[in-house]
Amino acid sequence: MQMKRSAEAQANTTAGTKSRHHVTGEDYPFEWARRFEHWLDVGHRRAFFYALPFIVFVVVVAAVAITLAILDTPPV
Repeated sequence: MQMKRSAEAQANTTAGTKSRHHVTGEDYPFEWARRFEHWLDVGHRRAFFYALPFIVFVVVVAAVAITLAILDTPPV
């Protein structure tokens, strides 16, 4: 039953961007989770929160690639 309700909640969201909590009305077991979820609802914080790990990954890969390219060049 829980799995079916979860699937229905996912299907009722706009491309899966709304949390299950918003669709089903269920509450979180901890107060900090509820406050964090409400904090994510302000503006575009949720999109930024999900994009941040990807942005950090791209920056780290670029920095490592540049560093390795510099170290691989022959001395002048």
